[in-house]
Amino acid sequence: MARRLVKRPKLYFVDSGLACRLLHISTPEQLCYHPLWGALVDTWCFSEILKSRLNRGLRPDAWYWRSSDGVEVDIVVEAGNRLLPIEVKANATPHPDHADGIRRLRELGGRDSSTSVSGGLLIYAGTEHRAAGADRFVPWNRIDAAVAALI
Repeated sequence: MARRLVKRPKLYFVDSGLACRLLHISTPEQLCYHPLWGALVDTWCFSEILKSRLNRGLRPDAWYWRSSDGVEVDIVVEAGNRLLPIEVKANATPHPDHADGIRRLRELGGRDSSTSVSGGLLIYAGTEHRAAGADRFVPWNRIDAAVAALI
């Protein structure tokens, strides 16, 4: 069975503060219970990764990946022939199943000898770094250091 990628753009609103204002979210409590909470967290993390790369003089080269059978990775950072998959979770309880999309991308990427998929990051609302097989759980406040160390 042939696999193919779906070219469907994902919109990231880079200014999460403005996005909250436009959604009439004015308190942290409103944000945590808003139906777009997860999307706003994805957007915030994406903008932090872009800022981190741009501040180091690197091209942004960050993408969203989705296969035709619905497997997704929130952010894939491209660095030459290496890909760094990043999954963002808006909760504080990490679970190894959160890396399923990353493992799938690594499996598919392993078929192409010209590209390597490195261990992924699972960014979450917790406070500790935790291993998840070849991947790592990283707290939100450590995004910059984690991405810089891997790219």
